[in-house]
Amino acid sequence: MSKKVLVALSGGLDSSIAALLLKQQGYSVAGIHFGLFARKNQQNNSYLAATKAAKILNIPLINKNIEQYFSDTVIDYFARQYSNGRTPCPCSFCNANVKWKVLHDEQKLHGFDFIATGHYAQTTKHNGVSRFMKATSDLKDQSYFLWSVPSEYINSILLPLGTYRKSEVREIAQSNGFGYLSEKPESMSICFLEGTDYREFLVKNHLANPNTYGNIVDEDGSVIGQHKGLFNYTIGQKQGLKLLDKSLCITKIDPDKNEIVVGKWDNLNHKQLKLTNCKFPSLPLGTHQNLTVLIRGFGKNPEGLSTLELKDNGTGYVKFSEPVWAATPGQPVVVYAGSTLLGGGYLNESF
Repeated sequence: MSKKVLVALSGGLDSSIAALLLKQQGYSVAGIHFGLFARKNQQNNSYLAATKAAKILNIPLINKNIEQYFSDTVIDYFARQYSNGRTPCPCSFCNANVKWKVLHDEQKLHGFDFIATGHYAQTTKHNGVSRFMKATSDLKDQSYFLWSVPSEYINSILLPLGTYRKSEVREIAQSNGFGYLSEKPESMSICFLEGTDYREFLVKNHLANPNTYGNIVDEDGSVIGQHKGLFNYTIGQKQGLKLLDKSLCITKIDPDKNEIVVGKWDNLNHKQLKLTNCKFPSLPLGTHQNLTVLIRGFGKNPEGLSTLELKDNGTGYVKFSEPVWAATPGQPVVVYAGSTLLGGGYLNESF
């Protein structure tokens, strides 16, 4: 009897081809569509897309409405982070707290052997510990967004796109009835924003107060301007400050004082980061060397090798061989040994 796998099926290119590949490999495949949004047009379009893909694949489709759970978990987190002067990564947060959690729960409920998505990543096991790995193609690797998915899930996770390039996935789609998806441009925006600016989304949905003005100060504490609410800004930002000195950028956001601190670009170069809420499964406390680090956000990713020091209170410190510029509080800092994802934490402070 073939093993059963439950695939998160959005109806987009990647999830559809992931399901196709698993079916071709002999698995008994079913899809699950997550109903996430209160905006009915978007919700209906997403469900219709998943239904169409399931029909082409000739697989059953479960429709799971998690709209309230998604809103209370991901969108609430998104809004709180911006209000606290931090820059969130909702896709990473969603993977650990919604998508993979619901998939895992549904797997157990319906008796599936495996769960799968269309992420470009791989899994591996080292010394008995299951971990994620980078995809074969660095251009499409999405392992960064999986850093906080509980390690106990990984044994039952299948990621069939991990060894493919995007161009190869498009070719497979063309040859298997999904040509209509292969021509679609890839969406790079946060799903619930529907292509709108996040500031507009927060204000429109009453998740941020547009009238929370405060001071913009220089690094000596002198007031040199006013901001329009902390949620409008991120580290490294220059636009929208309306300052006489156009060379200044945001170097710190202080929610306790409702202040934005500005300074020179070079002041954003740091060689050490403090992480909180660290998750490094089975990695012992202490110092670990010769690691690489990935940080997405406003600035450039660090190059060269790094050192990780893990503490027993969920904090960690990353030291870089070369400075990292404009690392942004609230963003995940994800640590690798070669291609293997060891874990990560949220950036709290730069030194």
